[in-house]
Amino acid sequence: MPLYIPIFVSRLLTLLILSTSLFSCTPNSSQHRYSIEDARMHMQQNNWDSARIYAVHVLAESQEKRDISLANAIISMAKDNLQSDYQKKQEQKEDAFARLRKDYDLQEGISWYYASSTTQYTNKQSFHLYLGERENEHWIRFRIQYEGDKPLDLLGYTIQCEDRDYTFAPESEIIHGKEEESYWEFFDQKYNATTHTMILNMIESEQAKLILIGSGGNFERNISQDEIQAIQDIIYAFKFCPAAEDYF
Repeated sequence: MPLYIPIFVSRLLTLLILSTSLFSCTPNSSQHRYSIEDARMHMQQNNWDSARIYAVHVLAESQEKRDISLANAIISMAKDNLQSDYQKKQEQKEDAFARLRKDYDLQEGISWYYASSTTQYTNKQSFHLYLGERENEHWIRFRIQYEGDKPLDLLGYTIQCEDRDYTFAPESEIIHGKEEESYWEFFDQKYNATTHTMILNMIESEQAKLILIGSGGNFERNISQDEIQAIQDIIYAFKFCPAAEDYF
């Protein structure tokens, strides 16, 4: 019996020490995870969503009249400012889409948006983005169009920017056509993280170049400033769509 007393006492002391440590780490009623000072800091930084969240928690945790009064005031101001920000963004979105040309595909139920300066013809030189919308879904694609006095039979293309080159193979069917002595080809590409980086690099470059590679020969030209502006118009409108969160 005497041999087991020290072990029992040792374990009891250990439990008491742990309990005391845990109790001392538990915040008392005057210690709050969310403080009114933090709510005010977010308010001063115009981070109204965070200010509102902190203020709501202060109401739940604090019993101080001053804290409760300030928290209610911050919640009221946050509501007004968040509503104002939402209305402002809606107006900006409407303005951004109003700048674009809209075509509606009745069969597919898709609205397609193009920059107003983007050609409507497939037998014209063009590098452009366009935006698709169906119900609450939005996505971007881009198209490369070639026109010249000989067919290229496209195999791939390269975009030359200031700091690097991007080379891809066409992902979709290449459409060919001929009118008198003029040949034209075009294809569409999906928009993803890699092409998004390429597009942003194009915009930032003083001069970007398009090189088309085909079995019938190569063709290269500078991407015009009008094309760059048209790309920026589509990107700007896309930023107001939920899908843009994957890119920005």
